[in-house]
Amino acid sequence: MWGENTISGVSGPIGGGKISRVYDGSQADYIVKDKAQLIAALKVANYGDIIFMPKNTIIDWSNEAAQGISIDIPAGVSLVGSRGVDPDDQIALITTYKYKNEYAVIRLDEERSTVAGFRLEGPEKYPYKDLKKIIENNVSLGIASSGKNNLVLNMIIRYFSREAVRTEGNGTDLVVSHSDLSSYRFITGIFSFNSTNRRTFYLIEIS
Repeated sequence: MWGENTISGVSGPIGGGKISRVYDGSQADYIVKDKAQLIAALKVANYGDIIFMPKNTIIDWSNEAAQGISIDIPAGVSLVGSRGVDPDDQIALITTYKYKNEYAVIRLDEERSTVAGFRLEGPEKYPYKDLKKIIENNVSLGIASSGKNNLVLNMIIRYFSREAVRTEGNGTDLVVSHSDLSSYRFITGIFSFNSTNRRTFYLIEIS
């Protein structure tokens, strides 16, 4: 992750594998096991802090999604799960709310923020053949980044009608690595560059 007090570097297979020692939670600044704890940690976390979701943490963000509330990752903060450390790990942020307006579950609007090591699932679990419903619900996004030097690492992102990951506004230098991304957007794709800044790029190693 970014920052002096966080850990960088990846190893293991694409889309999984043990990617750093932080994933056992021993170096986490905050350990969150439910939505209330996550919200509280995001309010007080400072640059360089790690918010850790341990094994079997499932957080349902549907009520917040219905209100248009995203998970805003502060500058320099890492939201991390232990995906890949244990094959049986189940760590996820999910929403089942059918969005009416364009909405991203996670927003990276600051600099050097990280999301890593968990599953992010949206509400669009239609069969791929049901293109009409997919087009009608073309509003849900996994992660939107308008900040600088952000990182998406070792994630599973699926069941969104638009992109799994998207850059916006003046967002620059977003890195996506070691992740399993899928999207129902046959037309716009799994990820897209909607940033006005030409320095935007992805370093992508996905499965």
